[in-house]
Amino acid sequence: MSACEKTNQWERAADALSQLPVAALQPSLVACNAALSACRWRVAARMLATLRRLLRPDLVSWNAFASACEKQSVWRSVLGVFQQLSLQRLAPDERTFAAAFFSSTWPRALRLARQMAAASLQLDVIMHQTLLESSLCVRQPPKDTFQQLSELGVSLLRGIKH
Repeated sequence: MSACEKTNQWERAADALSQLPVAALQPSLVACNAALSACRWRVAARMLATLRRLLRPDLVSWNAFASACEKQSVWRSVLGVFQQLSLQRLAPDERTFAAAFFSSTWPRALRLARQMAAASLQLDVIMHQTLLESSLCVRQPPKDTFQQLSELGVSLLRGIKH
C-alpha cells in the first residue's frame, strides 16, 4: 500500500485493499490509511465508507481523505471532515486545516486561519502565501484586508516568494 501511495498508483492501492477479504485477511488501519493516501477523492470516499464499516478511522484516515478531496478542489467534502472529526472527538491538526485551507476562498480561508489560531496551530509559509493570494480577490478596502491579516500575524514579507 505504501509503495502505491508513494508512486501515486491509486488503482493498485484500491485493488490491493479490496483483495484482502478475498484472502481472508483483515485490513489494518495503517494499510487502509496508506491506500486512502494514494487515492483520488471518489475512490477515497468509497474506501473511507468501507473503512468505517470495518475499523474506526483515525486522524490520519480523515486527513488522507481531506487531502484527496483538496487535490481535486472538492472543498465541501474537505469541510465535512471537520464535522466527522468532531463526532469522533478528534481534533483537527495542521494537515486537516491545510487541506481545507488550500481549497478555500478568502472568507473561508480567513475563518480557518482564525480557527487554527484558536487551536494554537501555526500557519506555515505556504499557508501565509495562499492567504495573501486569496486576499487579493476580495472586494473590501485594502486597509481592512491588511488589518485582518495582521490580526492573524500574517506578515506581507513572510508570504513573498523569493
